[in-house]
Amino acid sequence: MNAWRRLLTLLALLASALAAQTLTTVSGTVRDAGGNAITGSGTATPVKFTDVDGARVLGGAIPFTITGGALSVALSPNVGATPAGTFYAVEISSTDRLYRSLESWVVPDTGTATIAAVTVSTPPIPSASIQATQIVPGIDGQFLSTVAGAAAWASLTGAGIANCDSPSEVTIASGGITLAASACYLVDTELDAASDDLTAINCAAGVRAILQSASDSRTVVVKAAGADIHIAADFALDNQFDRISLVCPSTDVVAEVGRSSGGP
Repeated sequence: MNAWRRLLTLLALLASALAAQTLTTVSGTVRDAGGNAITGSGTATPVKFTDVDGARVLGGAIPFTITGGALSVALSPNVGATPAGTFYAVEISSTDRLYRSLESWVVPDTGTATIAAVTVSTPPIPSASIQATQIVPGIDGQFLSTVAGAAAWASLTGAGIANCDSPSEVTIASGGITLAASACYLVDTELDAASDDLTAINCAAGVRAILQSASDSRTVVVKAAGADIHIAADFALDNQFDRISLVCPSTDVVAEVGRSSGGP
């Protein structure tokens, strides 16, 4: 009898654990501007978070398909997650690549939800981990960085990107480049093509870089690509005065700091 009770207790605990691992199925219909159902695919990539049940949700892309306009994907809820302000970066594309949408989703713990219910116009602001009063002010021109794992003020000169007097040169390969360190970079097209799209940037967390075209006769287009290149819009580097400043907040993810289109 005691053995049966122990077994029943274990089964109840297992059932409780399984019940806690809930997902919310986001579904809806995707059409083009003419009302035609789209067939295609997409990915939903979460900003890493810990869900309300204490499970760690990592940042890998979750693929899904769209058939006859029908989209359905099961995701871990991030409403009420830690830290606050997380979201899913969602990319939706038609099979013929004529239609593409970049969206931000915030998923509730409701079992099911519509696309309209989870879509937000702008990504939420993450919760602050430190208070402004805890930061000792630096001097003009410095930025907040880390030294040996601790927050510290640093200068652009120390980061190696105060100017572009001695830039490094990188060439696009299969749509991507690697930023080995904080520096200025001259970016050239693959095989000296007249134009080339930059869709992937490999870098370590903390790297800061300024990109410009290696040649006025070739155009490098930095693409606002999915969840990894966070820039305001596509940016063409087609002369020596066009520059875009980027920072890598995490591995192989870049965010725009600013841009300058100074040429004709």
